[in-house]
Amino acid sequence: MTELTITLTGEVRESNFEEWKNGLAERIQAVDTTLSEDDDFTSAADSIRQFRDAELTLKNAKQAALQQAADINRLFDAVDAVTEETRQARLTLERKVRVRRQEIKQEAMQAHFDTNAATLDALSPAEQALFQDRASLLSLSFDELENTIAERIGVWQAAQSAANPSHTLNCEITHSTESTTVTDGGVESEQAMDAQNPSGDHTGAEVNDVSRGWRVTIDLSAPRAKADQIFTRVRDRWKADRAVDGIDLIARD
Repeated sequence: MTELTITLTGEVRESNFEEWKNGLAERIQAVDTTLSEDDDFTSAADSIRQFRDAELTLKNAKQAALQQAADINRLFDAVDAVTEETRQARLTLERKVRVRRQEIKQEAMQAHFDTNAATLDALSPAEQALFQDRASLLSLSFDELENTIAERIGVWQAAQSAANPSHTLNCEITHSTESTTVTDGGVESEQAMDAQNPSGDHTGAEVNDVSRGWRVTIDLSAPRAKADQIFTRVRDRWKADRAVDGIDLIARD
């Protein structure tokens, strides 16, 4: 907006108030109150600042004019009217900004709740029974919810496995063309073999005297929590054995 100038000597001798007023009125009419995009909020903030500056400019111009002349009520009335119009435009825009910001916040929150609800609904009925505190879970972040789901299901599956411990591991020990397959109730059979020969020494046809590279593979078909449980048991059992170079858990496609 242009600079507002009013010069008085008992009468209005010089004033661009009408031009300035029209420019301000056009600026007020041009304000977009839709507030649907981020740029709309930036534009609204600029308009609010300009309207506040216009109010101050009008008040200062009125005070300056009062010091120049006493009988200028008509001009002052017009200045007061434009000042109030500007004030109302600013207040209206501020209210719209405040309300719209709150609406956008509520919409984002509801969308987040809906996403978390869909994640919980995708679980099996048995798994959903683990989340009786569903209402409080809806407000969690996506990562927090995923971690909570994985943790509870893991605990539940471990409890299920403990209640029904029967499972089979297929272990294949290979070197060159030699192979043997051992099927048992878990890694406990390996511990039993060590119990029979605690020194770890083998003679005769079991092994030859030359150190060779060997690989022990365990094929599992189980949830990740179960695989982690078995892997931990194998690792803890054999990690101290100097003949073991490494123990890895790798997912098959």
